[in-house]
Amino acid sequence: MQLYKNAFQYAIDAISCFREVGVKELSIAFTPTAFNCSEFEETFYLAKKLGVLEVRIQPLMILGRAQIHLKELVPTPLQYRQLVRTINRLQEKYGPGSIEWGDPVDHLIRFRTLAQHCINHLSIHANGDIAPSPYIPLTVGNIRKHSIQI
Repeated sequence: MQLYKNAFQYAIDAISCFREVGVKELSIAFTPTAFNCSEFEETFYLAKKLGVLEVRIQPLMILGRAQIHLKELVPTPLQYRQLVRTINRLQEKYGPGSIEWGDPVDHLIRFRTLAQHCINHLSIHANGDIAPSPYIPLTVGNIRKHSIQI
């Protein structure tokens, strides 16, 4: 499976840029896979260090490359159990709201009822594509070619 070169560093840089321009309510999404389940705790602490308020864990969406690499990506039942133990331990230490398990498409439903005038959510993919949701194969620009005005 080919990953975007330097995608991790781009994500860290993006979080830092948002913090620098004053965005206070930052959250990130973590999707457990067979190769990253054991990295959740490290990811959580890195997110806290970068000023991220919430880490949202959500199941793998069977879209794009996930369809092709499903057998490699799906965590084992043991990996999920270990992940849940880690989540519970971290929630006990840091309290509710620091980690949330969520339905990946929940925001599409909630925004219709919570946001009266506008939707204040966007997703920036590892390749720079700007999307209204990471779960819909639709892009509205690319951060490398277009600016985002806050």
